[in-house]
Amino acid sequence: EIDWGFAPDYVDALYRIGQLAQPDDFIVATQEKHSVQEFVEITFDALGLDWKKYVKENKGLLVKPHKVCVGNSLKLRSRTGWQPSANFKQMIYLLLQGEGAVTHG
Repeated sequence: EIDWGFAPDYVDALYRIGQLAQPDDFIVATQEKHSVQEFVEITFDALGLDWKKYVKENKGLLVKPHKVCVGNSLKLRSRTGWQPSANFKQMIYLLLQGEGAVTHG
């Protein structure tokens, strides 16, 4: 599982960091973890398709121990007021809308 984020939100975070009077180090993250399977399920559902008919899992590709990667953006949020504008599901719908694949969400 990893921390997924919407690129325009991350650009907004970087802009806000650049506007600060003093430079500092920040972590840009949603603080939420989601799996690739969740991404696939939501995407195919939005398209009205059964993902199991189109996707094959190859567990042999995952040879390293699974590590959860979630960032802590509390410092960024408190110093700049930044918040993601889209949650995980909204991000997927926005990506699909950008491709003209869905018109709702």
